Amino acid sequence: MKKVLKSFAVLFVLLSLTGTAFAEQPPVVKKFNSATMEQNLLMGVNSANTGLKVSSAYHLGEIKSDKAVLSLIKMLRDSEKEEERIAAALSLTKIGTTKAIYFVKEASKYDDSKRVRELCNKFYVNSVRG
Repeated sequence: MKKVLKSFAVLFVLLSLTGTAFAEQPPVVKKFNSATMEQNLLMGVNSANTGLKVSSAYHLGEIKSDKAVLSLIKMLRDSEKEEERIAAALSLTKIGTTKAIYFVKEASKYDDSKRVRELCNKFYVNSVRG
């Protein structure tokens, strides 16, 4: 019985050593590149996929991307989907430039959808207060 346990112990040690001897190096993690992220989000705003557009618009607002203002204004004015216009308006108010706030204010008056007008009005009022 002792020989069997001794054999298993030797086998375990040998397997552990061979496993570490042939282990691969961990993959190199690339550094975070905010410029690349911003470019990818700008491409997402111009996508035909609604979920991607809304998500990209939201994140562009979170990072306060000045480069996104024109794309978000276009999305606010031209999109046929309420969700996209609402996401664009929210992001524009988060970015907070004068031009961005102006277009949200205009959407609060003239958008075809009552829901979008009401939310744009709330976003505008909160941006003026804050």
